[in-house]
Order: sequence, then structure tokens, then C-alpha cells
Amino acid sequence: MNTAGDNHHRDDFRVRDLGNTVLQVRSDLAFVPQAAGGRQGYTIEDAVNSKYYRLGMAEYHFVSLLDGKRTVREAMAMTATARPDDALTEHDVATLCQWLIDMDLAHTDRSSGADRLHVAAAKAARQQNIQRINPIFIRIPLLCPDRLLAAIYPWTGWLFSPVALLGWLVLMAWAGWLLTADSERFMTSAWGIFSPSGYLGILGCWLLLKVVHELGHGLACRRFGGYVREAGVVLLLFLPIAYIDVSSSWRFRAKLQRIIVAAAGMYVELALAALAAIGWSLTETGPLNQLFANFVLMASVTTILFNANPLMRFDGYYILSDSLEIPNLYASGQQYMRYAGRRWLMGLNSVLPPWPTRAARFIKIYAVTSFGWRIFICTALVVTAATLFHGAGIVIAVLGLVAWVAVPGYRFIKFVFTGDNLRWGQRGRLAVTTLALTAAVVGVFWLCPWPFASRAPAYVEYDPLTVVRAASTGFVREVHVQNGQTVTAGDVLVVLENEDLQVQLEGLKLSIEKSRLKSNGYQTRHEMAAYQSEQKQIESLLQQKAEREVQVQQLTVRAPTAGTVVRRRLDMLLGTYLKQGDEIVSIGNDQQKEVRLSVAQEDVEFFQSAVGQPVRVRVAGGEKMLAQLTKLEPRATRQPPHLSLCASNGGSLVVQHKEQSSQNNAAGETVELIAPRFNGTVTLEAGQGAQLFSGQRAMVQLTDRSESVGGHLYRSFQHWLKQKIDAASRG
Repeated sequence: MNTAGDNHHRDDFRVRDLGNTVLQVRSDLAFVPQAAGGRQGYTIEDAVNSKYYRLGMAEYHFVSLLDGKRTVREAMAMTATARPDDALTEHDVATLCQWLIDMDLAHTDRSSGADRLHVAAAKAARQQNIQRINPIFIRIPLLCPDRLLAAIYPWTGWLFSPVALLGWLVLMAWAGWLLTADSERFMTSAWGIFSPSGYLGILGCWLLLKVVHELGHGLACRRFGGYVREAGVVLLLFLPIAYIDVSSSWRFRAKLQRIIVAAAGMYVELALAALAAIGWSLTETGPLNQLFANFVLMASVTTILFNANPLMRFDGYYILSDSLEIPNLYASGQQYMRYAGRRWLMGLNSVLPPWPTRAARFIKIYAVTSFGWRIFICTALVVTAATLFHGAGIVIAVLGLVAWVAVPGYRFIKFVFTGDNLRWGQRGRLAVTTLALTAAVVGVFWLCPWPFASRAPAYVEYDPLTVVRAASTGFVREVHVQNGQTVTAGDVLVVLENEDLQVQLEGLKLSIEKSRLKSNGYQTRHEMAAYQSEQKQIESLLQQKAEREVQVQQLTVRAPTAGTVVRRRLDMLLGTYLKQGDEIVSIGNDQQKEVRLSVAQEDVEFFQSAVGQPVRVRVAGGEKMLAQLTKLEPRATRQPPHLSLCASNGGSLVVQHKEQSSQNNAAGETVELIAPRFNGTVTLEAGQGAQLFSGQRAMVQLTDRSESVGGHLYRSFQHWLKQKIDAASRG
């Protein structure tokens, strides 16, 4: 046996012969009778620490017997005699005694000594230090507002009277009717809240509303005889949020009184929102009208989304807890999570309190959902910090993770290896199951690829693709190249024939000769005026002749650059008449190609965020490569980027026939996309372009296909947040 370990356990005030232990409840605690869940009980008021706890009748009877003289066994026997139908088991008594000591509500002859006080003080100091290093959530106590509330209560106490409640309901109905009747104008005003010019005013509205919100809690608490011990500010990502301590409302015997205190903040804030809605409806568009709209949004939407949310310990939680008559709902949920951990991770025969069946079912559901919500909120706050504050945000996020993850993780690991009352078999099971769960979570979020990667159909095209057009009108008489043929600059592509141009050129030559003869005659006869006029005519004819000669030369179409000829069925050009500007062939460089993609509207945000980053290109035939997404058009279009991508030609884009009456239909453009899409460009390197063929179909997918689930979710949330911030900055 380990003697040192035994001595340690004998010295530990938490491990003793429970039956012979003598406990004494603190004399400064107040016990207030209170009904909950249809059962009578008591609330323990710890005025020194401003904390409140609830006990059932059997637990209260047992605790009231702990006077420092009776042993735990004697108090348990007396409780069983007094309440035979509601007696406590040994497990219940052990759990209750441990809880009393841990909460510093009772002590033994040894647990009241310096060692226990030193341990408690050290634990409290560690918790405070951990909280201080978490810049995401900073709590700053400022004052004791009880005197201030006592001074203003006589002027505001009527706010919580039945008549005021009736007026509040009428006010809310009136405001709702006004906003509904003019909803379009209000929605226009609502978007003005994102105007950068109004950020300072919005911050002022926010601070005023939060102060009024907390004053509502404090005044309601004073109305029913409560004491408001503390008020201050919580900095949530450096956004100031006022808070007030109305925990004394826990001792109120009436459930309705506690609900009123919890709802008072939202009650007052929604009243301000209704008054602001009336002010908005009575004013014209302008700064004052926008201020009223901001008040309506901030006093209603934020209240409903945050304060009314029961999954966090805000107003909605306390309203729900008292409405269901489930005291300590959050603590019970935590207790269930600890029970589940001990039961499934360590294999310990842990026992839950004897909750009523309905309450037990709700507590379990609440425990799991609130736990998941806390994880989500903490993760969102960390990502938001890293996004909003750039480099400093990374430091803030790291400190938040240390406070929320690293420190609890360290405590858990320490408990696995040094925790009391654990056998080595239990330690091993705890370590194995924890590692297995951690590996599963890591595997899902950081190793498993995101299965829903955004994809876009695409095709390969030359970059650049030089279009050769007819510079002169004429019939195609000769075709000297074929599709796919390699040419050099200056090579003859096609030859056109235009007899009219030839006739015009010969006619101009003849006219010039005649004009020169006339000019010579005028010069011989010294008719200078006629001579000068004829010279100008000769200059005009020479200019026309030069233009016609150029047009005749352009009938022989040559390659402007080296590359590959792109034009199917070139033989079909023979005998056709081309107007000036008509396309003849295209020439591209095999070493210079790009991939042109068509992006759906629902995926455009993801592709836009990937501009400048590598994406995965999969070409028909199975070849894959990484290339950079260089451009995404800002406007959507219904015109298919290439006919090969249309479903009618075996592609994936669904199209429909254009209306015949459309005047914008170009030759061959007889179909259009069902829904508008965005065109983009992926630039290929020289070696990549040489491997592909022009017109070849491809599929472009973001590299988030190879991203993990966690990485994709992080990037998606960060992109969404940045988009909202940018939209707000643009007004």
C-alpha cells in the first residue's frame, strides 16, 4: 500500500469517514422558503459572495441540523425520522456534504482551517488570472448601484404596474401596425444602419439601450425588495455591454416576481423600440428618421436574438427556468454532463439526482443543446476576433483559446493522472475514451475533406485567341489552311475576290491619267486657276487609288501572328461572301491557353474569395492540374460561354431557346441559359496549356475540395463576416 498516498487522503478534508464527520453550516447564510416545480423548498442566500442556491425540503432539513455538534450520521437519521417518505440515501448525503464544502457553505473542524482557505483562495486567484488573459470576454465591475436605484425608483416604479403593462401591449401593437403598413420604407431605412457615417451614432444608441436595459432589471428587482449589489461593463470583443447583478431576485418566493425581474430589461428595451417606431413614422427621410430606425432595429432584433436566447444564461434562460419550475436548470445540465462523462468515459457508477420525469427529460435536452451552443459561440467569437482585428486578432484568438480550451484541457489531463478516488483501470479507460473521442473529432473536422466542394463547368481556350477578320468585302476564292494547321506570321490564309474593287482601281488609274493631261494643257496655256484646281483633283484621285490598292491587297488575308488555325469546316468558306469585319479564322498559341468557367450564382461568393488562388482543373479524360483562378466577371449573363457546355451538346448547363423576336441574337446564338451565371478565367502555365486542346471540356473545383471540414467551415464563416463588413463599409 502507498502510505504516503494514504496519509495524503487522511489529511485531505474531502476524504474522511463521512458518518462520523461533523459539519457546521455558516451562520451568516439566509434560508428563504420558496416553491419550485410544485414542490416546497428553500433558497440559500450567500450575501458575502452574492450567490444563491436552492434546496428541496429533505435537503434543507438535513442541512439545518448541521450545527457543528451533530455528526452527519446523526443528522441523516433525524432527517429520516422527520421525513420518512422523503429520506435521503447515503449517496445523496455524501453528494450534498461534498457540495456544501465545495461551495464554501459548510465546513468541518479541519476544512475550516488555513489549508482549506488557502486552497480556496488559490483556486479563486487562478480562475481570475485565467479570465484576465481572455480578451474576448472581459468583465469590469464599476459600482454598487443600489442607492441610485433607490433614488430613482419612486419616479419609475409605475413602469411595472398592471396599467403600465396594458399600455405597453397597446404601444407594441400600435408600433407593429405602423411598421407593417409602411414596411417598404422601413426596410429602406433599415439598410441605412450599415452606413459608415453613422457608426458613432449607432455605438451611442447601443450604449444607451444597454444601460436602460440593465436599469430595467435593477428597478424591477428593487420593486419586489431585492438588493442590487454590483453593476459594470462586459467587453465582448471590446464591444461594451452593461451588466447588473440582480441575483437577489432568486430569494423571491413568487415565481411571477422572478420572471418579471428577468424580463424587465427586454420589456423596457422593446418599449423604447415601439416609441422609436412611432417617431420614425412621424418623420420624413433624414438623419432623425434614420436615428429612429436604428433604435427600432437595435432595441428589438438584438434583444430577441441575444437576451431572449435561453441557451445562454441571459434573460431568456431565467424566464424559461422559472416558467418550467426547474430551478438551477443550467447547473442541473452541467451536472448531467458530468454524470455522462463519469458514466461513459470512466465507467463510474454515478447517480443522478431524483429529478421528476418531465424535468429530467428537459434537463438532458437542455444540457446537450446548451453545451453545443456554447461551443458554437466560443468558436464564432474566436474566428470573429481573428477576422476583425487582423494581426492583433490572432493574438486575441489565441488567448481566448488558451482560456477556453487549453486551461480546461490541462486540468482534465491533470485529473486523469492525479485525480483522487480513481483506480488505474478507470484512469486507463478515461484516457483511452478521451483520446478516441478527440481523434474522432479531429478526424472529422481536420482530416476529412469537405464533401461539398463548389464546382463549375469550363472549357479550354487559347490565351489570347487572335480573331482574323475580313478587312475588305469579297467572295472567298482560295483557302490555303486547314483547322489545326500551324502557321507563321505572314502566311496566306485565304484569298478573296472582289471584281468591283478591281474595276474601281482601274477606273481611278484612267481618271488620274486624264486629269494629268488636262493639267498639262492648263499649264501650257498659263491658265493657272484651272491648273491648280486640276492638281487638287489629281491629289484626291491618288488618295482614292491608294485606298483601293490597300483594299485589293487585303483581299489576300495573311496570318497576323504565329500559331494554330482554329476554324472548323474551312472548306465551307469557298464561294461565300464576306463583309468587312466578318470573322474568317482564329489563331492561337498552343503554349498559351486558359480555362474559361461558368459559375452558378449560389457559388459565386466562394469562387470570388478564391480569385488569385489555385483551383483544381479536371479535364475530360481524367487529367488533373492546379492553376490560378485569375478573374471572375462581376456581372452575370445568360449567354452560354461555349456551346459545348450546353446540355443539348452533352454539357451540364441547362439552356432554353431564345425568342425569335430578339433583336440581339447574333448568328448561331439560338439558346440561352435558364439562370444567369458568372464567367471566370483560370490561367494555365505554358506546360499545362500544351497538354490541352482548344474547346476541350473541363471541370473547375475549388481547392476546398481537399480542405478539411473544419477548415472549410472556418473559411466560409470568415468570408461571410468579411462580406458583411465590406457591405456595411460601402453603405
